[in-house]
Amino acid sequence: MGGYQVLSNGNEISSNIVNRFDPRTNTYLTNGANISIPIDDHVQAVWNDSLIYVITGWTNTANVPNVQIYDPANDNWSVGTATPNNSLYKAFGASGTIIGNTIYYHGGAVSSGNFSGQTTLRVGQIDPNNPTQITWNT
Repeated sequence: MGGYQVLSNGNEISSNIVNRFDPRTNTYLTNGANISIPIDDHVQAVWNDSLIYVITGWTNTANVPNVQIYDPANDNWSVGTATPNNSLYKAFGASGTIIGNTIYYHGGAVSSGNFSGQTTLRVGQIDPNNPTQITWNT
């Protein structure tokens, strides 16, 4: 999901493509529904064996606080509660996971200054009754 393409002039452009692969047949499927906000260097984690959360990341020129949620069974996207819109939460190149109903993501870099690395652990609580609702611990 997402990623970026390097153009012939050296510029990079974030992608909105969702590549799908079936490991049972060892074949690529047709692409899934495009991501609303093209994204790269994002955190990607699976919740409840059903939804894929795409958290923060980089889109073309800056970090974004967006949370985009992909439902592979229905091939559609929904919008989750964004992270707080500050350099503590917005990151690119961070790593994360979801355990139970809790999102954890750590590290990454921020676009302010000289792309400094972070050592912050961020935590978000997913509402199991409405998985688009996330309470971020600030």
